[in-house]
Amino acid sequence: MANDDGERRYPILGNGESLLMPIQKSRSGGEGKFPFTYEEAREKLKADIKILRKEIPLISEVNGLKEAMVVCLRQHPKSLAKSYYPTQIFNTNTLIDIGSRRWFPDDQSGEFGKLFFALTNDDQLAELDYLLDNPPNNENWIKDIRRLSALNLQESTERLIGFKDNWEEGKVELVLHHFPYPQNQDKVKNSLLFLLNQQGIPSSKIKIKSYNNGPTFICAELNVKALNILKQFNPLRVVRPLNNIMITPIRTSPRIKGPQPPIKNIKSKIIVGVFDGGAHEECPLLNGFCIAHNDIINEPFSKDSDYLAHGTAVAGAVLYGPLNNFNQQDQLPTPPVSVEVFRVLGEKNQNPDLYDVIDKIEDIVPKRKDIKVYNLSFGPPGAIIDQEVSRFTYVIDKLSYSEHVLFVIAAGNDGDLPAGFNRIQAPADSVNALGVGSYTYDSEGKICRAWYSCIGEGREGCKVKPDIVAPGGCDQRPIHLIDINGEKLLSFGTSFASPIVAGRTGELIGRCEEVNPLVARALLIHTAEHPNGIGDQEFGNGIILNSADEILYCSKTSVTVIYKSFIYPKRYVKLPIPLIKNNNINGRVKINWTIALSTVVDPFNAEDYTITCIEDTFHPHKDIYNFSLRTGSKTQTKKINILKEPELVQQLLSTGWKKGTHPSSLPPKDAHNEMKLRADLKWDTIARRLKRLEFDTFDEPFISLHGMARNDDYNKERIDYSVIITVDIPKYKGNLYDDILQIYSTLEPLRIRAINEIMIPVA
Repeated sequence: MANDDGERRYPILGNGESLLMPIQKSRSGGEGKFPFTYEEAREKLKADIKILRKEIPLISEVNGLKEAMVVCLRQHPKSLAKSYYPTQIFNTNTLIDIGSRRWFPDDQSGEFGKLFFALTNDDQLAELDYLLDNPPNNENWIKDIRRLSALNLQESTERLIGFKDNWEEGKVELVLHHFPYPQNQDKVKNSLLFLLNQQGIPSSKIKIKSYNNGPTFICAELNVKALNILKQFNPLRVVRPLNNIMITPIRTSPRIKGPQPPIKNIKSKIIVGVFDGGAHEECPLLNGFCIAHNDIINEPFSKDSDYLAHGTAVAGAVLYGPLNNFNQQDQLPTPPVSVEVFRVLGEKNQNPDLYDVIDKIEDIVPKRKDIKVYNLSFGPPGAIIDQEVSRFTYVIDKLSYSEHVLFVIAAGNDGDLPAGFNRIQAPADSVNALGVGSYTYDSEGKICRAWYSCIGEGREGCKVKPDIVAPGGCDQRPIHLIDINGEKLLSFGTSFASPIVAGRTGELIGRCEEVNPLVARALLIHTAEHPNGIGDQEFGNGIILNSADEILYCSKTSVTVIYKSFIYPKRYVKLPIPLIKNNNINGRVKINWTIALSTVVDPFNAEDYTITCIEDTFHPHKDIYNFSLRTGSKTQTKKINILKEPELVQQLLSTGWKKGTHPSSLPPKDAHNEMKLRADLKWDTIARRLKRLEFDTFDEPFISLHGMARNDDYNKERIDYSVIITVDIPKYKGNLYDDILQIYSTLEPLRIRAINEIMIPVA
């Protein structure tokens, strides 16, 4: 394949999944020091149970169900690993697990432990008290108890998250705990409605959304008096302020003459969906390329509307990207995608109702099987909260997984607020979506984060946020957009960075059959370039490349391969790296890879929000194995090349040494290892790694992938994933691309369509 200049082009390689091989691995590992002895933990818990059994009868019927009270099982900060889930305690049915979140002890250390919400009653507590004195003959029971700090009721103040000291009234979101029995859930819901009605809030002003085997979210307007009453309600998990939806006002922004519209005899058959405030499809630069579903909301709008101006500008950014390089006399190229704008932001009282907006998104996405990418350039302001997941975030993650679509979401425009308040905003924290921030240029012309662009970190399950950044302009260097009359409108905001990424995503999917939304997400992150060379909380994984071609093509010395497949928890697969050891290699070899997966999420467990993950391990050399010998409490280890030193291998085996079941592994450099993030991001839906190798340190390297689930209930959940691997040898003497294809004959260059191949005639 050659470009217009006759120079050969190298499409990235697909069908990497043909190289995958299932493997078996043994796992080992131990637990560190326990925070308490069994005797210490038992006495603490027995004292807590005694207090609980006195408190439960004092809770009035209106504040809870006596037959099923919510209590808090608090696990020590040193016991956060997945394997430390208190299985043995919950197996006794004295406590019924209904969710979790993080909690902070009173020692002000900054460390957090894990809080399990559980249902119980007086009889069950009596049984638990008995078991503490007469423990089952089970070592794991002892371990479970030793990891616990307390068993008590949730403090009423723990139900309040995100309220300022001077809060007086406003809209709030309440989340009820999940009760396994429907009759109990209905009783709890009715009790809460009764409390709200008592405070003068009519049922017509309350919005309720319940999900099957999921949360019940409630939206209502409260004052501080009602809040202080509701916070005593035992089945209430959390109540938090719910800010009004905000958009970037651009109607009065400066304008200059716009470029000429494209020829309108063809348009792209690839559709990108936009949820926004509508669009003026008769705008000369949108006409023929945009369909506006402005009737979704049954209320009129005018051309002077901020919402209409915003949606029109967003639609234009999807189609054309920034217009900064186009002058009045320039004719725009035919956009590589088309756009459909769904008007979900109404103008009634200038205060769109968030729950109504979410309802419409939930209704539209499953019906439109032809749209695989959606842009969201709005949301309620306010930094995300680690302890809880909003309905908006939960819905976006749920739809992303079930409908196999990709949402591209603006990170938010409060990046100039003090630390903690400048964090990304919902739903950009969605773990199955792309959160997009903005970059601009400083006074010296260097790339920098736009001052308003919200920063990371994200929530558990995707800590690196924003995922990527795109041009969003600033007050000194605005981004050029389109207004409803076809002029250029000068503005800035993450609202206009995300549609640039959405348009690029749609083009990737449209131009290559091998690229689905999950592969596109992996490719965008894998190819993003960070100005400092390593991910951080401002740029995330880096800056999106300037064109789809830069993403879809590689070179003769830097070769990219796509692997896409699925795995189940507890399964392992070997993913060979297409790296040929030969005399053409000169200098160091750089291997970088990105893993993206789509997962079920659990809003009841904010600290364990992602249900599944993939653990990756890098094995550089097929013949180098670990040998170990345990003597007392000490273990000796050696790395041996079994092909070069067979005599030593036999000597070690004959003296009690054990050979590893698979070649030894090396830890790669995580693309974000300078970020102060929890553990190794194992449970994140994105992993980005880098490894540099000398010539003599590798031979047929591979990555092993291990599917994992939070608990056995999810072992049948299929984990769809995509892995992008790039092998980069700048000083390779020959053509690495051709050599890889010759050795790995099942790999195939992607069939990349030209722009005109994805066009259809305009009716």
